[in-house]
Amino acid sequence: MLWCDRKQAAKAEQQSLDSQTINRYRTVITEEEKLFKALDHVVVESGEPLEGNCFYYHLSLKASVLLENKRINLFSAATEAQEILEIGFNAGHSAALMLLANPDSKLLAFDICEHRYTEGCFAVLADRFANRIDLIPGDSNTTVPLFRLEHPAVYFDLLHIDGSHNYQAATTDFMNCHSLAKHGSLMIWDDTNNAELDLLFNAFVEDRLIVERFDFLPTFTYCHRVGEALKQIQKT
Repeated sequence: MLWCDRKQAAKAEQQSLDSQTINRYRTVITEEEKLFKALDHVVVESGEPLEGNCFYYHLSLKASVLLENKRINLFSAATEAQEILEIGFNAGHSAALMLLANPDSKLLAFDICEHRYTEGCFAVLADRFANRIDLIPGDSNTTVPLFRLEHPAVYFDLLHIDGSHNYQAATTDFMNCHSLAKHGSLMIWDDTNNAELDLLFNAFVEDRLIVERFDFLPTFTYCHRVGEALKQIQKT
């Protein structure tokens, strides 16, 4: 069992997500079924298998109950977020979920756009969430710091990092996102079932770049971990 499984299991009794938030998530999922089916339709029409996301098993459109806690956490984190950044748009399922959580939020996505379905799925969300979502194509290791240079006054209060699993690229994604976070912003680090990414998150905690939050639901098998950005006492 990975560190994230053990630690979150030990802290399970501390979970404070109230039933109202969970019930609202389930209501929204039901009411917005057509939206998610529209994304799925674009994927099917592309002829390309769907890469793993927060709804389905990898390379399929078969729903996974193992991912419900991950979806609830994303939805809950986004309920109070005004400005959201996501690395790894993929087919837009997590972006849609976060935008549905707060009708006043905006989301900026970065994606390498290597899948045939990505831009079509973005078009679905751009139509549904007019003026609330934008997509910057390209390698996030390059495009995120360019965005930082071009928008020095812009910061985000929720950052979802679901990009490369390569050690150096993932570290760069985190540091670039950290520069765009406010003190106290939530940073969700995906795929910590990958042992290397899990250890990276530990290192960010140890370096006081973030403090881990345990008031979210535990995730198993397909893990993510949630941190709160610390800005004024970080190490160089």
